[in-house]
Amino acid sequence: MKRIPVWSWAALGAVAVLVLGAAACNSSIDDPDVSDAIVSVASYVPSTACIDVDGSLDETAGTTTYTDAAQTLVFESRVRGTGGDSVWLDVILTSVDVSYTMTDPGLVPAPFTTSIGAVTVPAGGTGTLLTFRTVPVGYIGPGAEFSSAGRQGTAKLVFHGKDAGGNPVTVTGTAAIGTYTACDGL
Repeated sequence: MKRIPVWSWAALGAVAVLVLGAAACNSSIDDPDVSDAIVSVASYVPSTACIDVDGSLDETAGTTTYTDAAQTLVFESRVRGTGGDSVWLDVILTSVDVSYTMTDPGLVPAPFTTSIGAVTVPAGGTGTLLTFRTVPVGYIGPGAEFSSAGRQGTAKLVFHGKDAGGNPVTVTGTAAIGTYTACDGL
């Protein structure tokens, strides 16, 4: 019987370690197609997307004015791992998908996607989207989904963009929505 030299066993062991080490690589930690920038919606101002279904606080004209729900959104970025605040992890958000869940019976607004221009969120910093229309004016008014006081629900916002390295970034947030006769103080 022929003996196998010890160096052959050592070489085989080294190859096995390399193969097993490569198989153990965690793709959720080192995925080249996912950004190391983790962006979230930090705040909504106002906190509720208020839809003013009569619009006028003085009620003298007897007319009904419907106004849309404008909010300012602040995004916050943090960096996964040890990437620091590299300029390659700056994020530019360009579009948002909006869908609704209502707590009361009635028409549920159709989901929509819209462009938001280019909202930049620097790595480790914040970025702001001014006057985002959580509920567009076409959904407000007589016969529309939001036409009377007392409707409540949630808008799910899914923002899409890329980091400066070209990796896709998705940010999900929710905003409370409601119809009122006056939006002051919300």
